[in-house]
Amino acid sequence: MFRKILFVMTTLIISTSQSFALENQLVESKQEYKVNEKNLFEVGKKEKVIDIRVSQDYKHVALLIQKGDKQYVWTKGMRKKYKYEKVIGFNFSPDGSKLAIIGRKIGRNGFAYYLKITGKKELGPFLGITSDTVVFSADSKRYAFPVAGPDAQMVVYDNKKGEVYQSLAGPPPMFTPDSKHLVYFAKKEDKYFIVVDKKEGPKFDNTGLGPSFSFDNSKIAYGGFIGDDGYIIVNDSLYGPYEDVLDLSFSPTEDKIAYTVKIKGTMHHVLNHIVDTLHYSSRYPTFSQEKNRLSYWMSDSNNQYLVVDSVKSKPFSMIANPRFSPKGNHWYSAEYIDTEKNIWNYILNDSVMLTLEGGQDNFNTLFSPDESQVVYQWDEEEGKEYFHSKGITYGTYKNVGEFIFSPNSKRTCILVETKDGKSKWFFDGKEFNKYELMGPNI
Repeated sequence: MFRKILFVMTTLIISTSQSFALENQLVESKQEYKVNEKNLFEVGKKEKVIDIRVSQDYKHVALLIQKGDKQYVWTKGMRKKYKYEKVIGFNFSPDGSKLAIIGRKIGRNGFAYYLKITGKKELGPFLGITSDTVVFSADSKRYAFPVAGPDAQMVVYDNKKGEVYQSLAGPPPMFTPDSKHLVYFAKKEDKYFIVVDKKEGPKFDNTGLGPSFSFDNSKIAYGGFIGDDGYIIVNDSLYGPYEDVLDLSFSPTEDKIAYTVKIKGTMHHVLNHIVDTLHYSSRYPTFSQEKNRLSYWMSDSNNQYLVVDSVKSKPFSMIANPRFSPKGNHWYSAEYIDTEKNIWNYILNDSVMLTLEGGQDNFNTLFSPDESQVVYQWDEEEGKEYFHSKGITYGTYKNVGEFIFSPNSKRTCILVETKDGKSKWFFDGKEFNKYELMGPNI
């Protein structure tokens, strides 16, 4: 006897039939699978599905299956069952073409760990692991995974073993955005350093922030400390020393780098390694994703400000660091009016748009495709949700759905649920019930 499991909208539905259907084709742009009888996989009566992974493009599925005291992972095209005492983790590459499996077996000397990449030979045994996820490059052609021994660690990459170090440090191994270089931090002889494609960088007593990559992948920047002195390092060139280094950021469109340094107890903004010492204290440099705009937070002895494109805003008593809209046409932030009552102003381009009470965790700013319209959604508490469009606040609703803009940004649509559980559509700000307007098509 067998079971049939249909996979729809990332939900497993168990029926009483005799086959197992998964790995189905993508239905247009929807995140769901259609059952395809050509892709049946039979799972025995004594086998149980205990976990699932779906690729980012929603075209591939992998199942973690328990059979007795063993576990294995199945995905389409994997002919052999690599069985383990426990599967520690499994994940797809960005394009879904590869599946990585980290498994544990019981050997003569205790636990041993193995790494399997579809289409590659299984690697191991390793005495220990430091992660349950394999890191893939953006083009899905390369991968890296940190492993550990009793007194040493190394990075396994592209089905090869890397150099053995005293330990690995900092964030997990990563690839540059162009997928050409493998980058990680390591420790040897009690000194820390960056490793780029086997090449070791300058030695430090401790590592700091980073790494961060320039827009053209030609530069890698990070922080390091020699004693109490902090440095920013760009391609092995040191900038400093400073009391501290923070907030490292590259422009995503031009050859610019910004960060914060501490000098004589005060934080200062740095752009392209030139320190701004005119202002009292500065933090949080942020580049826009488009238009190459730069903002940061600053304060003097009395007020706080936001500096956007080198222009200082009006003074605020207390304000958060700003964010940019996706196309870089707007910046927005929150001004705190009464911290005890949690009252705050929503600031858009230096103007107060809303005054609200409550937390900001569930407040969302939505921009139309050309960013000519801005819509806000928030909730004061569970079951009390609002949205604000074209100067009008709508609410209170039990639930507010996702706001939809037309491609030309001129028309809008949103679905809400009222307190009594009824559905209502708002089309260009006009209210319809669910029978008058069955669904958006703008």
